[in-house]
Amino acid sequence: MFKKLKAKIALMVAPLFILAVNVAGATGIQGSKYATGTTKMVRDIGAVITIIIPIACAAFIGFQALSKYYSNHDSQVTIEANKRTKAALWTAVIGTTAAGLVTLITSYYV
Repeated sequence: MFKKLKAKIALMVAPLFILAVNVAGATGIQGSKYATGTTKMVRDIGAVITIIIPIACAAFIGFQALSKYYSNHDSQVTIEANKRTKAALWTAVIGTTAAGLVTLITSYYV
């Protein structure tokens, strides 16, 4: 499960890293409108993702808690909800860290 999760996060974050490297490494367009605009866009998207991920994680964990509560103490539902809660927490930590790193890296190239 975590391998699939890591692969999905890598697919979401990799284009941002590539875009940041291409914008930062381009010598001919360093001060152009495209370079600065793209850098600002990546930074803004990173800021939005940094806000959305913890909120979505908290909502998902709340949903899992409700499903455990209304399952009449079924052990299988409780085990699955605990696994999903743990996965949601790891996803939030990894996603927020990745978005913060992209924002940090692109902030040096303006």
